[in-house]
Amino acid sequence: MNSMAAPIKWCHICQTPGNVQQLEELEKLLPSGYTHLLCVKEDEFRAHLKVQLSTKEEVEKWLEEFQNSSTLTWRNARTYPASGRYNVYRVDLRCQHKTYASGKYSRNTNCPATLFLVLKRSMENRRSRSSDRHMAEGYLLYVNLRNEHNHRLACADALRKRDVSAVTIERLTELFEKGHSPSSALDTIKYDLQEEQGDEYHYAAADRAICPDVQFCYRLYYKIFQKSYGAPSGEKMVIDLEERLARYNEEQGCVCAQIEQTIDGQQIVAICTPVMQRVHTRVQQSGEMIFVDSSGNCDRQNHRLFLFLTHSAAGGLPLGVLITTSESAATLTAGISLLKRLLPPGAFFGREDHGPQAVMTDDCSALRQALATVYPGASILLCTFHLLQAMWRCKCFIKFLCFDARGSADSVA
Repeated sequence: MNSMAAPIKWCHICQTPGNVQQLEELEKLLPSGYTHLLCVKEDEFRAHLKVQLSTKEEVEKWLEEFQNSSTLTWRNARTYPASGRYNVYRVDLRCQHKTYASGKYSRNTNCPATLFLVLKRSMENRRSRSSDRHMAEGYLLYVNLRNEHNHRLACADALRKRDVSAVTIERLTELFEKGHSPSSALDTIKYDLQEEQGDEYHYAAADRAICPDVQFCYRLYYKIFQKSYGAPSGEKMVIDLEERLARYNEEQGCVCAQIEQTIDGQQIVAICTPVMQRVHTRVQQSGEMIFVDSSGNCDRQNHRLFLFLTHSAAGGLPLGVLITTSESAATLTAGISLLKRLLPPGAFFGREDHGPQAVMTDDCSALRQALATVYPGASILLCTFHLLQAMWRCKCFIKFLCFDARGSADSVA
């Protein structure tokens, strides 16, 4: 492939007569950086070309660049086996506006445009009696283009139905890896387009190849997420999580995390990292008082997260993490018992199975009951902040009820 070659020229082998205007018409469609020979130009829309390519990968790259340069999208109409004696690769393509789907949002116009690609096998790799000089000079890709479309090509309606380009997909993937959500990644791409295109931005934003729709961004995001992190729910999620925890324990050289299923089918995950284990054995406050804080609505499955902390001059230090699918007393008891089995020798600054002297929690009765069951010798304290928060909520709720009652009474009067 000659990157400095002109996009297209009349074939010197076929010696086809023609004019410069016909070449300019095709030059607007064809990608630059390739050697194209125009052998036959039947009319304004039909042409036979030869391209200096030799491998299937090069043909696929040429097709992708041709779709970008011409703003046309082609679909496979028919494929052929790759084990042919004469051809390395062959495919028949149709315009994307010729589909078999029907409905209100169908793009089908029964478009007659076609594109036939045939990559000939090199004469160096086989014995051949062919006298085709195109093959002898390396023009192995035969292109039969019938560019007769029955729909508009450069309008917004056609551009928004194009496939998202590989460059845009790569850009989205990079943004996802940096922590962007589907919507923020799309906003970033739009901001970049505004800087690049300036006043022409509204034309570029209509092209789905470089500015995809938000639905595509979400589909790509979840596809990458599932490939990297496993299934988001169900039995497959549990299997993926077990494998990931096993790899983590192997990396740490000890059992730091485990997952179990309770009798009633609830899942619990307990984690005590090496840092948390060092806090247990080296920080005296871990045996005196710990704090247990819980959070909900952390994900779509509404898992509950419980963080075990102790105080220090530097602030809170972690002692363990518990993740459950339920907040019942039985599930929390099983979870705290599982976390207890992960604790190192000398946990709670030497108190070990006796646990800490005091545990401070919020007003969750199930959590307080579970802690009292696993560590019966610990004093269970109620956090003042959560107590005042609950009182304030109760006061606001009563005030709202009184206001609503007065409003209803006034409306009736």
